Amino acid sequence: NYITHRLTLVAITTLCISGGFYMYFKSKPLDKTSFFSRWFYNAGFSAVVYDIVLLTVTYSILMVSLVKTKDRLKEWLG
Repeated sequence: NYITHRLTLVAITTLCISGGFYMYFKSKPLDKTSFFSRWFYNAGFSAVVYDIVLLTVTYSILMVSLVKTKDRLKEWLG
């Protein structure tokens, strides 16, 4: 399925990007002045999972709304 493939791609891309930042900030000592350093030290890998869920759900809502809008537009134009 096209949408499933796209959602998988979004999840994998998010894992790579967010996971990369997670590894970057965790490889350095805690910097109390940096929001992201504090975020990754406090939340751990759950921050990466949170990003994956947030972006995948947001993308799926966008895709569903676009498909419904496209179908309604076809009906309206006849």
